[in-house]
Amino acid sequence: MSSIHFYIPRVAARAVNFPAIRAAARKAGVTRASVAYSDYQSVRGRTRITCAPEIALLLVAELRVIAAAATELRNTELLIACANGISAAFKAIDEERARSVDVSPMSDIESAG
Repeated sequence: MSSIHFYIPRVAARAVNFPAIRAAARKAGVTRASVAYSDYQSVRGRTRITCAPEIALLLVAELRVIAAAATELRNTELLIACANGISAAFKAIDEERARSVDVSPMSDIESAG
C-alpha cells in the first residue's frame, strides 16, 4: 500500500505525540515508520497527515487514549476533535484499501467472453 493523506482537527493533532508513534512503529517492525504532519496550506483548523496505513492505525490508538483522557477532563472540544480524527483516518485507510484491491478473476473471464 502507498501513503495515505487525511486531515485531523488541529486541536487533536496538538495533543498527539508523533515521535512516540514513530518509535512504536519501529518497535513493531513497521518498515515505513514515517509520519508527516503540517498545518501549512492545510484546511483551516486542520492538520494534514501523510503516513502509511499501518501508522494511521497507531495514530487512531493514540487518539483513542487522548479521547479517554478528554472524557475524564470533560474537555468536549478535544473529545470531538479526536473522534473526527479517528473517523478521517479510518476513511483514508478504507479508501486506500479500495484502490489497492485487485480485479477479481471472474471479471477477466467475463470480459474475454
